[in-house]
Amino acid sequence: MHTVPMNNLPIIAVEGYSDLQIINRVLLTQGLRKRFTLIQCNGRDGVIAAVDDFSWNRGARCLGIIDRDNDAKRLYRSTVGSILRTDLRDLDAMALQSEGGNRFLFTLFGKEAEAVLSDLLTHVSLIGILREINSDQKHKLNFRQNPVQKFFSIKGGRVRFDFHDYVKAIAKKDSIADADSLRDSCLSVWGTTTLENRWRYICGHDAHDYLAAASAAFHDSSAQSSRAIGSRLRYSYTVEDFLTTQLGAQMQDWINGG
Repeated sequence: MHTVPMNNLPIIAVEGYSDLQIINRVLLTQGLRKRFTLIQCNGRDGVIAAVDDFSWNRGARCLGIIDRDNDAKRLYRSTVGSILRTDLRDLDAMALQSEGGNRFLFTLFGKEAEAVLSDLLTHVSLIGILREINSDQKHKLNFRQNPVQKFFSIKGGRVRFDFHDYVKAIAKKDSIADADSLRDSCLSVWGTTTLENRWRYICGHDAHDYLAAASAAFHDSSAQSSRAIGSRLRYSYTVEDFLTTQLGAQMQDWINGG
């Protein structure tokens, strides 16, 4: 059961804190923040439950925003409330792909920003593909206990990713997962995906971890943490960037009563 907002304002429900930061800033910049109650629901299922609860049981106008990950392939739409999905895997990935994201990368890496982004799409998309295979095949890969940062290394001023060892580590406690088969399946999908299309596999948190490693490669003692990079990237994501996206247009339509 969700706490009933006392102000009777329309509600926008998001999955996590990073989503809250981005949508809150969009509303503030547009001068709309006081017209809506913004709530964090701790995951996709929480957002859907909140929309059902507030829309069906409380008669409130409620919009939910969920990640476009493998668990959300089926667009959920209530007959009373609405659920929208991000254009890419999550809002952090959308921020990275934006003009603001490009400006942030240039600030951090200068003329090497384009090369860093190309490397990121090459390496981090593999992790996203592995996440999709894990969901599709109902594996129980242990992503949380094997942070991807441990498998990044710096060589020649560039970040290297030991994908084979990463797959072996996260598959270790899954009795039905064969690390070699998983790796080959990922590489097969990855090999048929263009660099531009690899954006759909980018998870924001994985990208932040990669950029933190790249920051260490370029800046040594002044390297940025993954959390700091995420925060700075979201701050670089402007309302103009957001409104050019499909999600931005859909949310604006909902705000305007559509």
